[in-house]
Amino acid sequence: VETILLAGDMMLGRGIAGLSEKNGVYYPFQKIGQLLRGVDVVFANLEGPVVENPPEFLGDKLQFAFPPRVLEGVTWSKINLVSLANNHVTDRGAEGLQETKNWLDKYQIHYIGNPLYSSQNKANSYFSTEHSVFLAFNRVLPFVHREEEIIREIRAAKIDSPGKFIIVSIHWGEEYQLKSSSSQRELARRMIAAGADIVVGH
Repeated sequence: VETILLAGDMMLGRGIAGLSEKNGVYYPFQKIGQLLRGVDVVFANLEGPVVENPPEFLGDKLQFAFPPRVLEGVTWSKINLVSLANNHVTDRGAEGLQETKNWLDKYQIHYIGNPLYSSQNKANSYFSTEHSVFLAFNRVLPFVHREEEIIREIRAAKIDSPGKFIIVSIHWGEEYQLKSSSSQRELARRMIAAGADIVVGH
């Protein structure tokens, strides 16, 4: 038996970073720590880069960056798989993205997905366990991961891993909207038809 817990966006900068500085790196996870225990795969979306000495983004500038120490809290919380397929993990550019991967490797946190393009035939395109396969895509801007690329990768994962449960994490939608759009629902149907067993939108 394999147990899986799926979470959404995890933003550990700005006010959260300030509270963690004051209350400790475990602060954001303390109230849910018990919920995350004893689960084989805890999967979340890492909504920003992890870099040494992250700058302070003032005012209403929508950019994020997290200090490496936040990953101590992530590790403590048993989150062991994160998606990098989102629109904020490149807020410190390509170098920040690579540094993020280096820090995740150091803390032994698995990561999948690419924020800028489809990951087919590239390292870390998906994560596989004995019973499941995880994929991640970024559709905040539709031209980043095109529909046909997404469908192709899901089909490839289904062929490469017959009998395994296919879980697709997808970063999409309009800010502050409580309902999915017709285009989201149509793409979700296409992903399921291509072989996805679960589509996790965030």
